[in-house]
Amino acid sequence: MSDPILPMPDEEPIPDPWVPVEDLAGEDLPTPAEERDEGPPDDLFAPVEDSQHQDIGLDAEHHEISEDPWADGPSDEALAPTLVAPPPPLPRYLTAPAHLLDPPEAAHPPTPLPWRSAAEMRSPTAARLLCEANPRSPRTVLQVAAWEWLEDDDEHVRFRLADDGEDVIARVEEPGVAELPAAFRVAGQDLLATVGLVVDRAGRGLVLGRDLLAGRFVVDPATDDWS
Repeated sequence: MSDPILPMPDEEPIPDPWVPVEDLAGEDLPTPAEERDEGPPDDLFAPVEDSQHQDIGLDAEHHEISEDPWADGPSDEALAPTLVAPPPPLPRYLTAPAHLLDPPEAAHPPTPLPWRSAAEMRSPTAARLLCEANPRSPRTVLQVAAWEWLEDDDEHVRFRLADDGEDVIARVEEPGVAELPAAFRVAGQDLLATVGLVVDRAGRGLVLGRDLLAGRFVVDPATDDWS
């Protein structure tokens, strides 16, 4: 299939150079040479009209002449060495001392911790508990089967770690708040913490939050050491 013929824009017709002319009997136009002024060139030594005027010289009246500062060579001030002040010393306090940054428990490298392992409870009772690491939780909690306040007493609670377990009576850290101080041993470290009591029918044991995980443990999500 051939390409379509595109319409061309309107153009002025080209005159035919071979059409007969009507001015054959007229005179021809002068050649360019006849139009040039072929008179004699200007006389370079012809008298000028301002020959009687005073010439303008290069004097201080018409031009400001400045003295060359380097005419006699560089001055003593230019040759004198330039004293550049040394840069200020860099601050040496790039980091604070370690004892101000880290708590005493985090003085050593963090301990690897499986996401689920065993914890030994030392107080307020002795027991072997399931220990899970939960970095999403800001506080550590103790999942129990049940707990209650003692009658007419907002400073002591009664709780059971298991449905068929013994009752444990403990003193809370703050009256009216179900949080009690407890001691644990997890992954070879002794921990003292304030844990909250939570009733959870799906799970029982210790859930470590960021208050005990940060700076102490590195959680391995692929390791399960609970048996």
